[in-house]
Amino acid sequence: MKIPHPLWSTVRARPDHLALVCGDVQLSYLELVEKVSTRAGGLAELGVKKGDRVALLGGFDADWVIAFHAIGWLGAVVVPLAPRLSAEALREQGLTAQVQFLLVGEGFRRLGSALGCRTFEIAGVGPECEPALWDDADVRAVVMTSGTTATPKAVTLSTTQWLYSAMGSSIRLGHHLDDSWLAALPLHHVGGLSILVRAAWLGTTVELAWPFRPAQVVAHLRSGRVTQISLVPEMLSRLLDEEGGADVLSTLRVILLGGDACPRALRQRADALELPVALTWGMSEAASQITTRVPGDLDGRSDVGAPLPFVRVDVGSVDGRLLVRGPTVGGDVLVTSDVGTLDTLGRVSILGRADDIFISGGENVAPARVEMALREHRAVTDAAVVDVPCARWGARPLAFIVAEEGVDGAELRSFLSERLERFELPDRMLACQRLPARGIGKLDRKVLRDLGRGLALGAEVEILNRAQELLGDVARLEGLEVDDGVDELASTAKLSVIAGDAIAKGDGSLANGGHSELHSEPLTESHGLGVVGFGVNQGHSPAPTLEDVGQATSSGHQEFLESGVTILVNTTEEGNASSVDLVESDSNHVFKSHRCSHEESEG
Repeated sequence: MKIPHPLWSTVRARPDHLALVCGDVQLSYLELVEKVSTRAGGLAELGVKKGDRVALLGGFDADWVIAFHAIGWLGAVVVPLAPRLSAEALREQGLTAQVQFLLVGEGFRRLGSALGCRTFEIAGVGPECEPALWDDADVRAVVMTSGTTATPKAVTLSTTQWLYSAMGSSIRLGHHLDDSWLAALPLHHVGGLSILVRAAWLGTTVELAWPFRPAQVVAHLRSGRVTQISLVPEMLSRLLDEEGGADVLSTLRVILLGGDACPRALRQRADALELPVALTWGMSEAASQITTRVPGDLDGRSDVGAPLPFVRVDVGSVDGRLLVRGPTVGGDVLVTSDVGTLDTLGRVSILGRADDIFISGGENVAPARVEMALREHRAVTDAAVVDVPCARWGARPLAFIVAEEGVDGAELRSFLSERLERFELPDRMLACQRLPARGIGKLDRKVLRDLGRGLALGAEVEILNRAQELLGDVARLEGLEVDDGVDELASTAKLSVIAGDAIAKGDGSLANGGHSELHSEPLTESHGLGVVGFGVNQGHSPAPTLEDVGQATSSGHQEFLESGVTILVNTTEEGNASSVDLVESDSNHVFKSHRCSHEESEG
């Protein structure tokens, strides 16, 4: 099936309708198409043809939007790049996306040279040209996404994915001929890019508002033109705090809110103001939205709504990952990185990313579930939970909370105990002024995990100093105790430990026992190797991860580690390393030990 470029159809239906607003620039659809056609003609003269991959690097202004449509006008593939990347990151993304041409905006040519491909000015023009027809399977865009990792991934989006995403979104949110969408998200993200695509097919207006500045967004909304806006929760919170923000937001028809979990307090605040918030869950691989609630539907549920028309969502039978089917994911089954549930009506609730969920003593702990419970407390405005290593249970939850001054740790833990299982209760909580964000305002969980693991390794002073730079004032909540006796952790493997002259207990401490046996004491996590500790002569604390032990042992001992070893450390009263037992083990038994002296061991 072949279809015309969406602008080709829209300009014939609404030539004089306002298409694009960017500062003082206002273009009707007729004016926009004339510029797109000549821009495409210029690209054709430079050798760009159907199927070529053309990167866009520049500020998100009118020229950027014209170039975006001009690339599609030729049937080429657009690769939008983030304007704030380093030269090295741009080079890596260019190689990953197989970029052949680069269009650069004013001030970006030097940075763009890192891609090493043919580079042209974004505003070049040529003769008018006719638009290419789009095949339904043609790749229209390559969006770079890294999820929670630092490795860029090239996500291809086809004509079919764009078309069904635009139609499904419009059916759920409603479509008015006088709609005007404020693009406050960066256009290299699928959430921003999809605004341009929807408007081109629907013949509505796009108004650009990036970079996001609350005062400027409020000024845009005061113009009276805007009816819709896409935001992440942090953006909505900042707009509500801005003078006049709540008033202008209440005049909108749709506030599409996604990109991250929406705190309960923010949902309640929006509901009290009767804002037309539509909670949504989406992914780059699905051309943006997957599920969306009807605008204004904030009746206390925490779900992100039902699947859009043409989309089906199921829960995987193995690990609970959400599975997406339908034309917005290319007709195949998309196995997402998100774990969730469906209610009886098929509405989706997100429990968190699969790579955020961790195992503590054989039990799955979902940070999002703990965070949701924390945010229900009257004194907590935001929360984030990460896993930190634990010698006994493998990992335990550490909570960072933004809360009112004077919140009591013991009272908060008691509050949580009524809502969570015992193994889900955080052993430690840190109160801070703010949580770290990345990109468009998503929680930077990696930063918190790094801080938490630093604390677990004993670098408390150093880590808390760094945390203060990132999170503001940081204070440990009193009244919490590390729960070494969580009885729900019943699935932990029970080891019979025989060590040379000391017995390693599950919490990393040592008890003299000669060749005594220690039964029914969980030594490490149940599904693999663990570490009780290593020498502290260089100021190290017990290391909970195999990688740290590899760095602290000699190459002669590394062969033992690779074949299956738990390290048991015998320390003197002064805390200096004395001897080390290398104990070969599988997940259930310790069956051989090797002795080595301090002189034979590093660390």
